[in-house]
Amino acid sequence: MEPPIKKAKLTSGIKDDVTIPCVMVLETLVKLTADQHCKFQLNNHAVKKQELPFAQNPWFYKQKHLKKTVLKRAKKSAFRKDSCKQLVVEAYRVRAEQLKNSTKLFEVEYIANFKMISSIRYYLVKWVGWPMEANTWEPADNLSCPNLIHDFHEDYTKQLNLFLKERKLSWNKLFVQQKKEKGVFQKLFESTPTNFKYVSLYAEEKRKVLYQLQMWQKRINEISKSMPLIAVENEVDLCSFPPEFEYVESNITGKDVFIPTDPLIGCDCTNGCTFRLLSNGCCPGIHKGRVPYANKLVKIKPGKAIFECNKRCKCGVDCPNRVVQHGPRNALSIYRTSNGKGWGVKTLQFIPKGTFVMEYVGEVITNDEAEKRGKQYDNDGITYLFDLDYYDSENPLTVDATRYGNISHFVNHSCSPNLQVYNVFINNLDPSLPRIALFAKCNIGTNEELTFDYQMTGDNTTDTANSSSIKRTRCLCASPNCREWLV
Repeated sequence: MEPPIKKAKLTSGIKDDVTIPCVMVLETLVKLTADQHCKFQLNNHAVKKQELPFAQNPWFYKQKHLKKTVLKRAKKSAFRKDSCKQLVVEAYRVRAEQLKNSTKLFEVEYIANFKMISSIRYYLVKWVGWPMEANTWEPADNLSCPNLIHDFHEDYTKQLNLFLKERKLSWNKLFVQQKKEKGVFQKLFESTPTNFKYVSLYAEEKRKVLYQLQMWQKRINEISKSMPLIAVENEVDLCSFPPEFEYVESNITGKDVFIPTDPLIGCDCTNGCTFRLLSNGCCPGIHKGRVPYANKLVKIKPGKAIFECNKRCKCGVDCPNRVVQHGPRNALSIYRTSNGKGWGVKTLQFIPKGTFVMEYVGEVITNDEAEKRGKQYDNDGITYLFDLDYYDSENPLTVDATRYGNISHFVNHSCSPNLQVYNVFINNLDPSLPRIALFAKCNIGTNEELTFDYQMTGDNTTDTANSSSIKRTRCLCASPNCREWLV
């Protein structure tokens, strides 16, 4: 069962565009402590059994004095088994810390449970865009999602009545055993048998989806050899990984396409390339280019080709002119966005400006084939065709990442992107077949979504994506200079 209003908009007489005015997760705890006299322990002592509302996993909301104890205890359990999970949760904790003084409104994905304390209802809330580790107990006054609450109680009642019926338990007998001075609703709640466990049907479906995503995550990291480590997560809805998509590490060839991998020339810098790079005598100079990197960070302007040392070069693997060929190094996450853009990619670590982030790969096809596919993609409203037009606008080849691709398949467009496209030549020096590398255009913070401009090309003059595939696609980047459409 899926909640009828996943985004939990206010209804019935209230403005439709207003989201739930929930208190920020950290500030909620402060509010509970101050207004409801509830206990929330943030200290170095062992977390005792709580009788009052608290965060489902207190160690998630770590403070400086929590690092050595609660976090250490958490790592001993599940963290060592899954380094991806550890990185993901750590990134979310950074986000929670950054937003703890924010006035941003949050949405409820589903309600997992409830309890009564002093006749006040508290709900265990799963937040849209946050993992289950960030679930919090919220007083009813903090929530304005009547449909979700109504459906929760309806389902809760059905499960509880079935539980009692199967065990031939009587409500009257259970109810009488409670103290008379308590309120009716409090007595009803406390009359519930302690061995009754409510199971959210939506949460069960979500667990199935998360298991499928974990399998995809495992497969992707096996293919990429965990370089970089890639997480796959959906904290928004019940959408699983696209089943028709096949993850590949490098470009594959379509019909009538051949990609040469044996360069004709290479440098003879037997004592390292540093000096000859500076004197323009190494691979970049041979091809009338410039030294592209400084401390492994790209330094040339967009539109200039990058010529790295190749397998015919006599320099070693630690050559400063070998960057893209060593692959990306920053941990990333393929995640489900909450703003209607579908899947996206974010970084789980800080990425400095100029860092190589990923390569755009897919199936290399002819432009004739791209035109045929583009008509179908036009109808589907998808944008995965990337023209290889660095040297020649009439280049007969295109990269199609629709069915085959790597993590770049999931990177969304932005009119103010944080990734920049560069054309790179390594073992293939054919000017019609550059490798498309994406570098950080600026410093990119943890949890920030990665984006590039779908109209950006190596020379910044013509469209990268085939126009037939994006002409009907509305832009959702929401940047101040948004063009509203992808073309």
